[in-house]
Amino acid sequence: MQFEGDKDFPLPPDQVWPRISDARFLVDSLKDPGQLLLRGLDVGEWRVKPAASFISGTIDNRLEITNRKPPEEMTVVLTGKGVGSSSTTVIVFKVLPHEGGTRIHWQAEITQLTGLLKMIPKGLIQATAKKVIEDVWDGVEQQLKRV
Repeated sequence: MQFEGDKDFPLPPDQVWPRISDARFLVDSLKDPGQLLLRGLDVGEWRVKPAASFISGTIDNRLEITNRKPPEEMTVVLTGKGVGSSSTTVIVFKVLPHEGGTRIHWQAEITQLTGLLKMIPKGLIQATAKKVIEDVWDGVEQQLKRV
């Protein structure tokens, strides 16, 4: 499953890149990170109780920046592991100058779903992913306003 889009910010790329390429900044941009376990430049980890009522327990999440090419491209690998399920999503970000600010073009692909997650209908996964993506970009926007 793939997703793609653009997000524009009024700040220049030299102000956006150092933040967007920092796992601490990305984790701090989450709407509800739950219990923070690790906040580093390349890796962030947190544990949350899933919003979906049919999933019990907690989900351990890991965000790892794996392919930084300053100042314009990076890859983020997101993994989630819970009781009887796991997921992996790979996201490529391209940071580009755009009309007095910055445009981030992103492409995400869910590369692995196991266990209970495999049984969830594709439409529900897409709707949930869309909401999560919107929430993360809103958080990034709020964090960038604090520059």
